[in-house]
Amino acid sequence: TPPPVSLSPDAITIPDLQVNAGFEGYLCYDISELDNGNPWSEEMNITSLPVYKNLAYDSTGAGVPRGLNEAEMMVRLNSIATALNLEMLETELIKDGYVEKDGEWVLDETPTRIETVTNNGIITVEADGSIEYCLFEDGLALPSEYHFTNNDTTAEEATTILSYFMEEYKDLLNLSNPRANTFGDYDIYGNFHRNYCIYEASEDNVTDILNYNFCHIQFYPNEQGHLTLIRMKNNLDNAEKIKDYPIITVLEATERLCNGNYQSSVPLAFPGEEAIGKVELVYRTGRLEEILLPYYRFYVLLPDSFNTNASGKTLKTYGIYYVPALPDEYIINMPTYDGHFN
Repeated sequence: TPPPVSLSPDAITIPDLQVNAGFEGYLCYDISELDNGNPWSEEMNITSLPVYKNLAYDSTGAGVPRGLNEAEMMVRLNSIATALNLEMLETELIKDGYVEKDGEWVLDETPTRIETVTNNGIITVEADGSIEYCLFEDGLALPSEYHFTNNDTTAEEATTILSYFMEEYKDLLNLSNPRANTFGDYDIYGNFHRNYCIYEASEDNVTDILNYNFCHIQFYPNEQGHLTLIRMKNNLDNAEKIKDYPIITVLEATERLCNGNYQSSVPLAFPGEEAIGKVELVYRTGRLEEILLPYYRFYVLLPDSFNTNASGKTLKTYGIYYVPALPDEYIINMPTYDGHFN
């Protein structure tokens, strides 16, 4: 019997993997199509990364926005309206969260979001710092030379469109070195769906990784190719740094994966090292992640029974398996796959 692991006083509990309907997986004809613009690479030789307490964590499990108070949300609302040169006409303070009190769920008096109708759309600021600007009616038509869709726009066209948005919304973005990030995957019918994102690039690798994972702006087209929604996220707005932690290597993470120490929503035990398509280093973010820490994210080719035939071609399915990137001595509850979703 091996001796028990001696845990550091700074050891943390790995949050459970939050699972919605289905499992996390991506369809493609070739793994190269799943390039998502992640700036991390193994060649960076990063040896430590920060871990945060998520102040926007919703302990009820409902995913309600938490974190900022009414005054803090109003500051952001006014700032966005000014940057977009919009007139605020009607503002509503929304309270739709619940807390448990004396064994019952009662309405929480803490505001979860502020919504304002302007002369050209609706701005919503949520307590976790997320901001949405939804344009009225048919949205904003781009100049005729731009082809803005979520399916048949090429990567080159998408990068050009994002350059247009960088200039058109420079006051809103307020970025000194914006980087375009356009990526996507396929649905079961073989249709490609593209995402249009921008984040602040940095010459520092760690800052680059943090900005990519936590702080980005996304643009959404409608069926007419008009801009209908801008969504801004800054998950570090409501994050309290615990400390910098050492991280393990890709090789060590692969050994963990092969030993069954991972989290996954895929209804299949890890099929073996030969099925690994690619690996990247990421942070899981969102309202249901109590601790924000780095993970190695493995894209694993699933058996033929998970494949999909579309337009006479076979779409491969890559399932996602997460391995915590912290060393053993800093983990209280090393994940162990037991044959169920975890």
